[in-house]
Amino acid sequence: MQGYMPKKAMPPKKKFQQTQIFQPSAQPPPNKIRIYHDSNLKWSSPREIKKVIKNLNLGDADSYDIDLCFTPKLEDLLEAVQNDDNRRTKVIIATMTNNVKAHQPISKCQSLLQRAVNILKTQILGKNVIFLESPPSLNFDIFHYNKMAFQLCKKSGVVFSLNLLVRHHIKPDGLHIKAQCKHVMLESVAAAITGKEPYAMLGLIPSIRRPFF
Repeated sequence: MQGYMPKKAMPPKKKFQQTQIFQPSAQPPPNKIRIYHDSNLKWSSPREIKKVIKNLNLGDADSYDIDLCFTPKLEDLLEAVQNDDNRRTKVIIATMTNNVKAHQPISKCQSLLQRAVNILKTQILGKNVIFLESPPSLNFDIFHYNKMAFQLCKKSGVVFSLNLLVRHHIKPDGLHIKAQCKHVMLESVAAAITGKEPYAMLGLIPSIRRPFF
């Protein structure tokens, strides 16, 4: 699977300033959205995501400038955030499934995700960094990885957003989302972008995580 490829030739890497000068009360919510994602969202587009935001009455969908960035593994995410300028941007992280599929230790995933989050927090407020819960798989148990991400988000002051996808939304191959259920992933993304709790947004009872986060 091809990793992260910058859209343009990148200038030499520069270290971003480590000082955080933003004042939360003075910063308007950014309408620039960058979504780092794996194949669970590769089939989508900014237009489709905006359509869901509009259909769910989650605000002015046309005001969002959404950029989809394919980062199939956490290693690709880390490379991307090292190169991208994410100032004045809300960042959604929707990638980890392939690391779990490769049986990468939780500690390694935690290290990669923490490094990416630390870089992002030199550019934007923690409340504008959102990790979207990775979808379930029929081939492996992703719960403990999501639990790690939840605890990392809580400790780092960034946001963990629940995913509406559950096991019956997944194809028999155990990994990919059924075509008729892809709207569920889009609804989860729309909730993450607009800062909504997805189950409450749709009037649903949250599915039980084992054990609770």
